[in-house]
Amino acid sequence: MRGNYILYNPRLLIIPVVTFVLFVVTRNVNWILISMITLLSGVCFCRGACFNPEPGTLQSPASGEILDIKTIMVDQKERTTIMIYLSLLDVHVQYCPLDCTVKSMLYRKGVFDFVFENDKGLNNEKLTTTLMYGDEEIVICQVAGKIAKTIVSFVHENDTLKRGDPMGQILLGSRVTIQFNTRPLNVKKGDIISVGSVLCTL
Repeated sequence: MRGNYILYNPRLLIIPVVTFVLFVVTRNVNWILISMITLLSGVCFCRGACFNPEPGTLQSPASGEILDIKTIMVDQKERTTIMIYLSLLDVHVQYCPLDCTVKSMLYRKGVFDFVFENDKGLNNEKLTTTLMYGDEEIVICQVAGKIAKTIVSFVHENDTLKRGDPMGQILLGSRVTIQFNTRPLNVKKGDIISVGSVLCTL
């Protein structure tokens, strides 16, 4: 089991620590309240998830609701795109869906629109990571939402990743899409899935 609950962004501890020190110095109870609220928020929004590896499958890189599933043609190949919406309460760390290597990463600045509908967020800030599984490209796109304005990547081009390795993190509400060669799916539009849920068999 990989990716147990870990606070991946230690910078989020700065505010709780500073406000706690201010409480110790001033004895003002407001500072301890702020410290507790920010600490709980950091743990809630930046916690990891348990990832159970399922060899021979493509697993979900994110937790949330499947907003849409589309099939398109790319270079004369039928490709499936699954769009996953992450609410404020979902785990916001993304994980590698299979053993692979990182072919490329493309960051694009953009606006911060809502992402809870499939036609929203097309021009939002996003990070597109292309993974190579044999000769197949698996494309994962992290999209920042109206509130989430930070995309953090834990990987780099040419990295070799294992199934369940943490790939990155989007703070607060956001969206993740995954695109791959079309296969029979284990999920459908409207499903609530968790990190590591089996999307299809490879």
